[in-house]
Amino acid sequence: MPCIILLLIGFRSIYTLYVIDTPKQCTVVVKALGRQWFWQYELFEEHPLFIVDSLEEGEMYDLYNVDYKLFDAYLASVVSVGDRRNLKVDTLIGLFNNISVRFLVTGMDVLHSYAVPSLGIKIDAIPGRLNSVDLLIKRHGVYVGQCSELCGQGHGFMPIGINVDKND
Repeated sequence: MPCIILLLIGFRSIYTLYVIDTPKQCTVVVKALGRQWFWQYELFEEHPLFIVDSLEEGEMYDLYNVDYKLFDAYLASVVSVGDRRNLKVDTLIGLFNNISVRFLVTGMDVLHSYAVPSLGIKIDAIPGRLNSVDLLIKRHGVYVGQCSELCGQGHGFMPIGINVDKND
């Protein structure tokens, strides 16, 4: 009897691990490349994404009309009163809520860590390895994060900014 119980538990565990590792269909794929000391983003496929240039308040670029799908995100040099210290980025990733998103993260030089605590994301960016995380963002707003791996002297100046807009 104990062997049968262990086999049932083992079967259920193996099935659960299989379901967890099965990739889901994502409509948006964003690849984040950790470089010294900024994030570079590659945007894949045709999908409803936009880029927000935070230095030009409210200016959005629809990716259907933009020739490039590769951009860099640096620490913003222009900071206004009320902004969080070292968390303002010059170019935000723009997403829509209720759309499944897959983040592919890798490092190009040293270890980095892509962390956005309010979205529940913390994934290591290891050179030569492609890590992924899937998520579905329900609420709109601006989510900020930063590199959470001690990657060198510019570690504190690698902010992450994601602007989630309402899906009409």
